[in-house]
Amino acid sequence: MLEHRGEDRRHPLDLAFDARGDGGELTSWITRIETPLAGGERIDRLERHPFSDQIFVPLNHQRFLVVVCEDDGTMAPDRATVRGFVAGPGQGVVYRRNVWHAGMLVLDAPAQFFVQMTMAAGGGDDVFHPLAEPILLPSFAGWPETAGGAS
Repeated sequence: MLEHRGEDRRHPLDLAFDARGDGGELTSWITRIETPLAGGERIDRLERHPFSDQIFVPLNHQRFLVVVCEDDGTMAPDRATVRGFVAGPGQGVVYRRNVWHAGMLVLDAPAQFFVQMTMAAGGGDDVFHPLAEPILLPSFAGWPETAGGAS
């Protein structure tokens, strides 16, 4: 059974997976996002994972926001390529290795996600980049379950 236990944002899962040949380890956890978007928030940083894809599978029946962009060629987010999508109930997301993306953002209510990625033996799994110009989010009230959106 996949469920969040305890008070921490992440609840590690004890799942038996083989380690990658380079010493990396497939890691799984449950993450909980307590505060849904109210509208008008700003995304002031993006992240990427240089050694692994990252998968998020919702454990609640609700919508969440996916914000991605390309790399600008200097290992920084290309602000001109930012795209946003509303993922509906029953949809998960896989962020491919090195794809810039926002942290998880939920729209209607607190939510939990099953998360999985390979953690590199040497660390450096998470790269964060502050944005000189934040991404401004609209109000999502009344949006259909899946739609385009953030800019």
